[in-house]
Amino acid sequence: IRQTLSTKFLLKSLSAVVREPFVRPALPDLDESVHGFFTRRFNEQLADILISALVHGIYAGDVKKLSMRSTFTSIYNMEKSYGSVIKGAFSRNPSPPSDEDRTLVETINRDNENLMKIINKSSLYSFKDGIGQLTNALVKDLRDKPNVELKVDSR
Repeated sequence: IRQTLSTKFLLKSLSAVVREPFVRPALPDLDESVHGFFTRRFNEQLADILISALVHGIYAGDVKKLSMRSTFTSIYNMEKSYGSVIKGAFSRNPSPPSDEDRTLVETINRDNENLMKIINKSSLYSFKDGIGQLTNALVKDLRDKPNVELKVDSR
């Protein structure tokens, strides 16, 4: 934490943010790692410390293996549309949704209508003491069987 908040780190990060709009965009259709993207656009220290912590907290994944396009689509698209993450973030004209995004929204809306029809014809059941009641009953029943050996919390 001390390294993250150090003056040196903050100054390097600030200068990277100021420089970012002048960094050349990646080649079209290049899908790089989250780490690679932030290292290229900003700097490796920012990618290693700040972005890595963020990704570990959200995705519990490795920034050097996760796809930038899949993980941070909107930031990835800012570079594609505006040539810069900073320019995209401050733009008053949001980029239009891609054909893929439009198709996805249409599919979700159509599926939601179908799902609502199904839900309206269905019944909802729950357990008084929660879903754990089901597993507790299964464990109790299985423990009474002479031909069953039950192992719980095993690794």
